[in-house]
Amino acid sequence: MDSSVQRHYDSNARQYCGEWEHVVLERELETFTSKLLSGAVILDAGCGPGRDAAWMTRAGFRVIALDAAPGMLEQAQQRGLTELVCGDLARLPVGDHCIDGIWSCGSFHYTAKQETPALLAEWRRVLREGWLFLTVKRGETPLEFSSAHGTFVQHRYHPAEIQLLLERNEFKVLDYWESPSARRPDTIWISLLCRAMVVTPKSAANAVVFDDDRRILLTRRSDNLLWCLPGGHLDYGETLSQAALRELREETGLIAEIVRLLGVYSAPFPGNFTLNGVRQAVVASFICRITGGKLRLSHETVDIRFFRQDELPLDIVPHHIKRIGDAFSGRTDARFD
Repeated sequence: MDSSVQRHYDSNARQYCGEWEHVVLERELETFTSKLLSGAVILDAGCGPGRDAAWMTRAGFRVIALDAAPGMLEQAQQRGLTELVCGDLARLPVGDHCIDGIWSCGSFHYTAKQETPALLAEWRRVLREGWLFLTVKRGETPLEFSSAHGTFVQHRYHPAEIQLLLERNEFKVLDYWESPSARRPDTIWISLLCRAMVVTPKSAANAVVFDDDRRILLTRRSDNLLWCLPGGHLDYGETLSQAALRELREETGLIAEIVRLLGVYSAPFPGNFTLNGVRQAVVASFICRITGGKLRLSHETVDIRFFRQDELPLDIVPHHIKRIGDAFSGRTDARFD
């Protein structure tokens, strides 16, 4: 959470509590808690003054109430809550797989959209094969607010956008509805009930690009600092070839066309390697020809270079090594692995 958001809610905790104390999200709370056994451990991620955490505690659940604003936790303590944690939603001070359900009401939208995969990965880490209830505001553009502590942003979502984001980050959306805010009818909230998914193979595509000196293009990822071929998972409605060209453009700035299929790779990642929660993917790698654009970094890359075969870096994403070897081999038939 941005520090200006934390300071704003810290200094306005009592006022915020008074405004929202009597708004009870009965449908949302009952839908979520109906999936959990009595005594289940719930993390209220962004608990605010503890209104919802208190409701779930009275309903027979053990609730860990987490918020970044100490003032909010003071209000929650006055409601009799005892398991209070001051912390960051993206760095939970909780062990792996020890939570049965996460309740996130009105807190998710303070995370920038490019940072949401890391946030959801952290939530997935602490969950057993459990449940997530999430509310976000509907809209096409962010909302900007000014306070005595600075300017902060709430990020809004289209329904298809938030559902795709959740599903791409290992949460299956089982229920969804929209409703106006109890106090601000012009604001529409999207409510989503999700379950943590068992990881299954995902579909992805790579772009294999050579320059005139027969050097191959690799990018250095910003999340793990390993080198790899440009590429990623398919977006909704994309073909494999479209995904390869889009990922190349987004990660490197280069525009290209497909020349031919290099291969289809479907074996589990070697050495128990896991990338963003994925241990196996079905990946189509395409030889591509540059047609335009200019090399530039993105939020996904910290370095981009062309390498000769005898100059390849050692720190390459393990499951890309075979694909790179096939690309340099000069084979004209597609590999199916």
